[in-house]
Amino acid sequence: MPLSPLRALILAALTAGLTACAPSPSHAPDYTTGQAWLCRPSQGGSAACTPDLSATVIEDSGAAHLERAQAQPAAPVDCFYVYPTISWDWGNNSDLHPSAGGEWAIYREQAARFSSVCRVFAPLYRQTPIPTLLGLRRGDPELAYQDVKAAWQTYLREDNHGRPFVLLGHSQGSRHLARLLAEEIEPDSALHARMLSAILPGAPIAVPQGKDVGGDLKRTPLCRQQGQTGCLVTYASFDERQPPPPARPGRPSLGRVAEHAGPEPLEAACVNPAALAGGDAALTPYFLRERTFPILTPLQRRPAPWLAGAKVETPYVSLPGWVSAECVRRDGASYLEIRRMKRPGDPRTDDLGGVINAAGIPLRGWGLHLLDINLAQGDLLRLIRTQAAAYKP
Repeated sequence: MPLSPLRALILAALTAGLTACAPSPSHAPDYTTGQAWLCRPSQGGSAACTPDLSATVIEDSGAAHLERAQAQPAAPVDCFYVYPTISWDWGNNSDLHPSAGGEWAIYREQAARFSSVCRVFAPLYRQTPIPTLLGLRRGDPELAYQDVKAAWQTYLREDNHGRPFVLLGHSQGSRHLARLLAEEIEPDSALHARMLSAILPGAPIAVPQGKDVGGDLKRTPLCRQQGQTGCLVTYASFDERQPPPPARPGRPSLGRVAEHAGPEPLEAACVNPAALAGGDAALTPYFLRERTFPILTPLQRRPAPWLAGAKVETPYVSLPGWVSAECVRRDGASYLEIRRMKRPGDPRTDDLGGVINAAGIPLRGWGLHLLDINLAQGDLLRLIRTQAAAYKP
């Protein structure tokens, strides 16, 4: 008798090394030590923090060429990265021991390429893990946030030294960083002035409809032009063929809507990284060669090969002119609609991948949530470069 998707998912996690009935960690991490960080350049880091960033760029003609990139340890900008829900730990909150298929895998997927434009600081934290998404445990998000806050405070005290910075997160990481921005950074004018941008996709951040500031954040507007600093980029990406269903990413929480007293209704903010002012524009995606996402690989629908017969040997692959995107409002949702640009004769796959459709899976209906950063990674890197060039202390 075949396993249900939910049982298969749990079994996959167990066979991947899930520790049954592990207690939640009780001791707060000490962020003055290297053991509390995935990556902290000021403590030397590791080879895993600066992996090979070379990519194979496959054009719509089928032609491919090598693109080289490398970490810049002397970059003038810092990126403070908080990873999404990735841990399969069985406690109410995760431990502080990163796994190759969890925290390290998502770092390679989402954050590693940013080391080409900034020094990346990535704290470990006691996040609410995947079993809480499945309703199997009761996580403590406050514990997770306090870890992120403590890591941030240590970074400011010991590593920042007045440098400009970028907040970089996804999903659960974006939620914690949005709160950090509202409570710790916005009230401090000097600190807020050093923020180039907050790049926080995958978590709804509310703004009054048609406005660029207000709602969840009071002083941080949406980024609307290249070189603008002190601004926010956030979005939830959905395939044009699978728009968001009710009560999913692309909408602010019902509680946030109910407490809002302003004249305009709230909506989830959406900024297109490839066209900050709005409109449709081609994205510059980067993916790991394997095209898997660590959190749900056993149940993820995988696409066809990038290019029939192509031999991709670099860690990353990029597909310019493959998809475009536009922020749209539809059926009460505000989201980044991903559109195929495939033309006749384009030998690249037509399958976006990253979509979870199996019944019974909590992320079903979240669209391209797993690929939010990958789809626009080249555009986000370009944004940071232009902001760094425009920044004036």
